[in-house]
Amino acid sequence: MKNHLVTLSLGVLITGQLALLTARAGSAPDSVSSVVGDANDPTKWTATKWTPEETALFEGAPVYHGDHKDLILLRYTFYVSDYDADRLCPLWVAHIDEGDASEKAKMRTESHDSKWARIGFYPDDNVVTFSTAHNLPYVVDGCYTKPNPPELLDLPGGKIHITRGHNAPNLEMKLEGNDADGQEAQQESFSLANVSPQTQHNNAPLWAALENSCLVYSAKFQRVAVITGPVFAPDESLPPPVNKIIFTKGAKDPAIPIPTHFFKIIIAQIDGKASAVAFLVPHLSDLGKDDFRKYVVPISAIEAKTSLTFLPNDMNPTLKTTVDDRWLKVLDAP
Repeated sequence: MKNHLVTLSLGVLITGQLALLTARAGSAPDSVSSVVGDANDPTKWTATKWTPEETALFEGAPVYHGDHKDLILLRYTFYVSDYDADRLCPLWVAHIDEGDASEKAKMRTESHDSKWARIGFYPDDNVVTFSTAHNLPYVVDGCYTKPNPPELLDLPGGKIHITRGHNAPNLEMKLEGNDADGQEAQQESFSLANVSPQTQHNNAPLWAALENSCLVYSAKFQRVAVITGPVFAPDESLPPPVNKIIFTKGAKDPAIPIPTHFFKIIIAQIDGKASAVAFLVPHLSDLGKDDFRKYVVPISAIEAKTSLTFLPNDMNPTLKTTVDDRWLKVLDAP
């Protein structure tokens, strides 16, 4: 990837996700444990605790062909964020869901043990250092205090109120590894390098339902790789923030561009071969929890709108240009 600076349970209910989204955030940690990576080096782009089998599902790091130059690859323990310091949000975020995640979800809840409570959001130290060195602003939590611009006037908690939308979800991160791994990964998920501006009612119920589907898929296929990110591709036929690029207006600068769409790509080995399903969801706030099913697309459709190439090492010519209907059938199975 060019222009990177290397130096530096199935039983989980949507209502549970909604409760988490509205929970009071606790205190933020003092520091961040990310490691700056190199997308061009196959040994230095992965999450630090991924196994070789987990890494192999991605068929290489996504490759960026766009114009933005101030990119920094951040390696956390169980997810990776390719962060765009120009656009103040990730290009993409990658994580793994293992087949036992749904079982862990039954126990790793705040009601069961307070150690699973949400924490506050915080800036990544490596982003701060990188941005400062390049005379660029960086996101702080205050950017999301009263963040709605005039085009999206709403009250906190309203359907179009702008929230901090996780790319690697808090829920899925706390289901990683053993309890200590899950606590570390959950804390890391609150890095602002894992966040995109997202309206409350796009975040939940729709996006929460799509995230829950990843747990269904991981239980079915033993393991899935997930790539998530924002899209900036205005559609003039739809209302704000889809029809044009608008910016947050928080209590603190800088203003952050609000995505027009979000994507999620889910990859698994099915019958010994790589298979994937992809979703390109418009940033609308009047969608129901199952409406993500309407937005299944070939991976190539996301590549065309993001200047990204996914699964760059895979040689199957149809994997990214067709839709594998087996994936939605899994969600309909009893």
